[in-house]
Amino acid sequence: MAGTIKLDGTTFLTKDNSNNFTLDVGSGGSISQGTFNGTVGSNATFPKGVSQGVNYLHEVQSSGISAGGTLGGTGIQVVPFNTIKSGTEDSAFTQDILSLSSNKWTMRTGYYLWDFIRPTYYSNHIWILGIQTYGDSTGSGTTVGDITTGNVNFGTTFYYTNNGAPHAIPMINTGVLKVTHTAQKYVFRVSSELNSQHAQSTYTHSSAFHNIQQSLRFIRIGDV
Repeated sequence: MAGTIKLDGTTFLTKDNSNNFTLDVGSGGSISQGTFNGTVGSNATFPKGVSQGVNYLHEVQSSGISAGGTLGGTGIQVVPFNTIKSGTEDSAFTQDILSLSSNKWTMRTGYYLWDFIRPTYYSNHIWILGIQTYGDSTGSGTTVGDITTGNVNFGTTFYYTNNGAPHAIPMINTGVLKVTHTAQKYVFRVSSELNSQHAQSTYTHSSAFHNIQQSLRFIRIGDV
């Protein structure tokens, strides 16, 4: 038997005599016989753990000669970034997670998985302090937050390396970040006891040959 179900006087579910169901989801989309054709609205929520976007922060060298990878000095330092990527050049993927300025960034609220990688050369001791808040939730101030509190970081990764090593030692760290304020700034920091660069130059970099000196990836996995 055919029939309809109405909501506020508007038909949104119809069943015909052949037991086919049609769901009217408004202009631009419909569901018929189990096939969905439409777009999930921007205000839809998903269970935590479902990827809702991937963005990268990179430090990209696009000119000059690469000479290894200078960290930027001895002691605690803010890792520089100059490029945001959505993970692909395809226009179907948009960058809607990050905003970057002077090596500090702000983010859309939500829960994030993050991972970081960077080569280091001729260093004895390296601590990856990781993501830290910068200032307060209004975007004011310059105080750097604690690395093990506030749903920002798991803690520090320590690397003992050889300052005479002729090869790069990868710096790797991962964590979970909870963002509750869009004005909150963040930085990524490392600490190095000895700092230099590889002595041998290699490629000349250009628009066709970029060198990614460090990379920080964010995967948004849920709403706050």
